[in-house]
Amino acid sequence: MKNDTGKELVFKRFVQRESGLRHPTYDTELAFYQLVQSGDTERLMEALNDPGIPGIAAPERGELSEDPLRNFKYHLVVTAAMISRFCIEGGLDERISYMLSDIYIKRADKAVSMDELHALHEELVLEYAERMKKGISREKMSIHCIKAMDYISDNLHAPLTTSDVADYLELDRTYFCKLFKKETGMGVSEYIRHKKIQTAQSMLIYTDFSCSEIAQYFGFSSHSHFSDCFKTISGCTPTEYRMLHYRKHFTE
Repeated sequence: MKNDTGKELVFKRFVQRESGLRHPTYDTELAFYQLVQSGDTERLMEALNDPGIPGIAAPERGELSEDPLRNFKYHLVVTAAMISRFCIEGGLDERISYMLSDIYIKRADKAVSMDELHALHEELVLEYAERMKKGISREKMSIHCIKAMDYISDNLHAPLTTSDVADYLELDRTYFCKLFKKETGMGVSEYIRHKKIQTAQSMLIYTDFSCSEIAQYFGFSSHSHFSDCFKTISGCTPTEYRMLHYRKHFTE
């Protein structure tokens, strides 16, 4: 049995080399899972619709079954398992995360068409992303604070200010600041910084973007400003954080 597996592996590597097929890179997969974990639904939709990113049933994903429908189901099971664990690491209640995973895997098992599975895959990743986007429990929050947090999550790449968010909500700045502080326990600017640094932490762990590129993406005025904010919140510099955590969670 072991020898047969070795022969099959050699054969598959040969076929892939000859046909030009490759599995998505490790970093590409991690970046996608991190995107779900970040709750950035806008960028996630772009990724789902990007023809340059291999789909869940693309040949690059590997053949787990000769039956196309079953092959898709197996890949969706893997996706559900990985996303559920990434979101738990990101703060999602593990009971909810595992329950969601079970629900979608059971629905995938009952699916009878590729179209149904494609729709289920998109629903799965967006369901998790929306829950990660919400973050703080919202049961007792006003609609203004909920909209504010959604707006901030969707615009982490911009140099957001408290006035920007208040203007978006069409609220008086002073009133909005008091309301947000009362309901979240954080000032608006503090919340924006924490969300940016939280997502930057994930990018340092799961991607190869440089610290300068990450600082630029999140709209910090300079690399030193980003580094100072990062150290205040994380207790270490971005470079130190990457050295401590890069891909480490898979081996612990």
